[in-house]
Amino acid sequence: MDLTPLGDTKEPWTGLPIPMNNTEEALYRACTTIKLGNGEKAMFWQDNWLNGRAPKDVAPDCYKLARQKNDKVAPALQMGGWMLGLNRINTDRELHQFIDLWTQVQEV
Repeated sequence: MDLTPLGDTKEPWTGLPIPMNNTEEALYRACTTIKLGNGEKAMFWQDNWLNGRAPKDVAPDCYKLARQKNDKVAPALQMGGWMLGLNRINTDRELHQFIDLWTQVQEV
C-alpha cells in the first residue's frame, strides 16, 4: 500500500472534497486567487484564475448561457470550448460581458 501524499504537499487530506455551502464557497472564492499552470486543475468558470477573478464573475450573463460550466481551463481554452452555448447571446449586456471576457482570455 502506497501512502505517498498527492502532489507536493504532505497533508493527508489533499485531494479530498471540501463540503461548503454557497456562502462559504463565495467567501473562499473572494479570498483565493489561482496561479494558472498548465490549466489542468483550475475550473474555467468558477476559479479566480483570470486576473484574480472567476470568469463567471466577469461575465455572469454569459455563464448562465454557457454549456460547459465544469470544464477545466486547458480544455476550455482549446479551440474556444468555453464559448459553447454563447451563440445564444441576444442582449447588449451579454455581448459587452462576452467581449470583456474574450479580451481578458486572449491575454492568457
